[in-house]
Amino acid sequence: MKDRNGPRKAIYDTDMGSGVLKNEIDDGYGLLLCLALDNWREIDLLGVTVVMGNTYLKECVACTLKTLEMTGRIDIPVYQGAAAPLTRDYFRGDPLTESREPYGGYATIEAQKQHAADFIIDQVIKNPGGITLIPVGPLTNIAMAIEKRPEIAPKIKEIVAMGGEFNAGIIPGGFNWWVDPEAARIVCRSGIPLTIVPLDVTLNTAITIEMLDSIEQTELVAWLKIISEPFMLKGKVSRLPNTKATHLHDPLAVAVFADPTIALETSELFVDTITEGLWAGVTIGRKTGFGWTILARENNIDLKKATVVWEHDISKYQDLWLRAIQSFGQ
Repeated sequence: MKDRNGPRKAIYDTDMGSGVLKNEIDDGYGLLLCLALDNWREIDLLGVTVVMGNTYLKECVACTLKTLEMTGRIDIPVYQGAAAPLTRDYFRGDPLTESREPYGGYATIEAQKQHAADFIIDQVIKNPGGITLIPVGPLTNIAMAIEKRPEIAPKIKEIVAMGGEFNAGIIPGGFNWWVDPEAARIVCRSGIPLTIVPLDVTLNTAITIEMLDSIEQTELVAWLKIISEPFMLKGKVSRLPNTKATHLHDPLAVAVFADPTIALETSELFVDTITEGLWAGVTIGRKTGFGWTILARENNIDLKKATVVWEHDISKYQDLWLRAIQSFGQ
C-alpha cells in the first residue's frame, strides 16, 4: 500500500537462518515478501540489517546474502549488526549451525562495511519521519541506534515488529525478545510508534509443502521446498493437526505493514519488557495502565502504548506471500 508520496521506505531487520537446513525459515519468507513488495513499487526497501538470533551473526548474514542472490536482487545492500545482545551472553537459537553454509553454497556477494546501527541512523537522518523499521529478530540493532543517537527516535515513522508474547503460553516468552530483553525494553519505551505482531497471532500462521506445490515450480520454489520441509512437523500448527507444517511468523509483520487490513483485531496497550529473573524477555501489556502507570511513575518509568495484533486474515495473508514467491518466476 503506497502513500501519496509513493512507495513507503522500509528497512528489514532480521536474524535470518533460512537456508541453513533445520533452522527457522520464516525470516527468509519475510525477506521474499519485502523484495516482492519492492518489485511491485509498494515499498522502497532501503536495505537489510542483520542481527544474531536464530544462529550466529555470520550465518545470518550468509543466509541473507544467499536469499538475495536466489531472487536476483543483489542490488539490495546488507549490513552486519550486533553479534551479541546489549548486556548479556548470546544464547544461539540453533547450536548446530555455527559452521554450516546455506544450502547451495555461499553467495558471491558481500555485506557492506558500515554497521547496521549506523546505517539505520544515517537513513533516519536522511529521511526524517519517512522510515519504517521491520524487525523480525532481537531488537539489538535498533536499540543500539537509539542509544547512540537518541535524537533519531522521534524521526522514525514507525516500527512494525514480530516479537513478544502476551497470552500464548510460551515460557519464557517469545524468542526474539527473550534473546535481548534490554533491547526490547529500550524500543518499547522509546516513544516510536510501535506495532507488535506477537506469537499470540503468528502461531496461527502456517506453511506446508502442498501450499508451495500449488504455485509455479521455479528454481526458487524448489530451493524453498528443500530448506523448508525439514522444519515441518505433523501437529506443529494446531489448526492443521494432521498436516506437516510450520509457522510463518516473521512475514506477518511485513504483511501487516504492507496491508493493514490483514490485521483483523488489534488493541492499544501500555507495554514493557521484563529484563530480570526467570521472566526476562517476557512482554507485558495493560489496556488502561491505571495502577500500573502509578507504579511506573513512582519508579521514573515513562510507559508507552503500542498497537498489538491479535488476529489476522489467514487467507489474505497466505495469498499475499504465495503471490510474492510466484512473482520471482515471472
